Amino acid sequence: MSAPLSFLYNGRMDQPPAVPSDTSDRTLLVGASLSGLLRLLQVALAAILVVILTRSLSLAEYGVWASLGIIGSLAMLTSGIGVRLCNEIAADAGNHADGDARRCRLFLAVFSISAICCWALGGLVLLFSPLIPWQVVLGHADPTLFDLARGGFLAAFVVQVAGMPFVLAAFGLRAFQKNAAVAALSPLATAGSLAIVLSFLGGSWRLPLLLAPFAAWSLTYFVSFVLFLKWRGWRWRFVPPSEAWPLFRPILADCISFSLLAFVLAFLLQSLTFLTSRRLGYGAAGGLDVYVKIYAVALVGLGEILQPLWPVYAARRAAGDWPGIRRRLRASLVGSAGLSIAAGAGGAFLAPHLVRLVTGRVIALPAAVLLLLGLWLLFGTLIQALQMFLTACNATRVQLLAASLLLLALPALSDRFAAAWGRSGALAAVVLCLALLLLVMSVRARSELIRLRRGS
Repeated sequence: MSAPLSFLYNGRMDQPPAVPSDTSDRTLLVGASLSGLLRLLQVALAAILVVILTRSLSLAEYGVWASLGIIGSLAMLTSGIGVRLCNEIAADAGNHADGDARRCRLFLAVFSISAICCWALGGLVLLFSPLIPWQVVLGHADPTLFDLARGGFLAAFVVQVAGMPFVLAAFGLRAFQKNAAVAALSPLATAGSLAIVLSFLGGSWRLPLLLAPFAAWSLTYFVSFVLFLKWRGWRWRFVPPSEAWPLFRPILADCISFSLLAFVLAFLLQSLTFLTSRRLGYGAAGGLDVYVKIYAVALVGLGEILQPLWPVYAARRAAGDWPGIRRRLRASLVGSAGLSIAAGAGGAFLAPHLVRLVTGRVIALPAAVLLLLGLWLLFGTLIQALQMFLTACNATRVQLLAASLLLLALPALSDRFAAAWGRSGALAAVVLCLALLLLVMSVRARSELIRLRRGS
């Protein structure tokens, strides 16, 4: 999963996690260690994929491939539903004599409604695609690749939404503490994408290369869905809406909140390449993307470090330990800032050499762009740190509203800034939105700390 969703993973949102047993501690430790190794494997496979594509395609064609990555943020919509479903299934374990049958009914009901919504959306977009204002969506900075980009975005969108309901299987596995199995899905999907790319690399077709990540992702999660049902011994059936809705309705509000927040944060953090391509063309976007991917490794890694803080905040909040919460929040912010600044400074010196090593090209970016990438990393990491605390306090509405408003303003702001300052402008627009979101979240976190202090 993407870093923006990591703050939603740990336990229920309305109660602190139970104190784990020694056996659970060992299981979590082994799972966390294996997950870390699998994350490194996924990063290595992704690096190989970028090496192959940047050396086999023109920089502009690679820019089209990289810009399509923004469609991946749509997966956060069903992932948000999956988080709430995971919480419900985990909380129901052992509470009823027919607990497993209840969990099966809930899982299949949520899957059926998600599938209806996703597949209907894909069908409608495909049906009305001639009416979509593609030049508004994609921009018109690179007319020679416009047709390829339009076909790629449409096909990738359809493949993505077709596979999104099957993501729920990963959260079903997580509810039963099969975290290593969940962690294996990302490297498997990346390996599948690599296999598809290698299969079509020598030909003249470019569309299969563009669709490789989405096809591999959807296929991986489809297989995981089938295996999850087989492992649980649950018989699959498509639940009619009239039967599924009463089961889905009690968790609907949380699902919407989780899904929107995860999607908006993912889009804000992952939109750099796409927004650059809209105004400056796919060549400029491709050159920027190889740098973004280097900084994104640091962002995801720092997000992984922050994940264990959520249950600590929740437990300390339930115990009324305001000093402990404040101390840990301050430490997480200071530590996140220090590590991200160090990573940003290191990236400014090392990234040009890494880019040349990966791509075989000399792709020089102005110092202003490297500085803005460092700020993007810093603000993104601090947002993750604050989100851990605010989510543990069930305080998500304010930042969801702020992030949604910023998301609506971002495309127009990016176009205007890019027209004035090029790649620096497009990047500055994203950094500005992240800074404003960080400000809102800081004020909200301060208010929550004051409220906790008064209640202690």
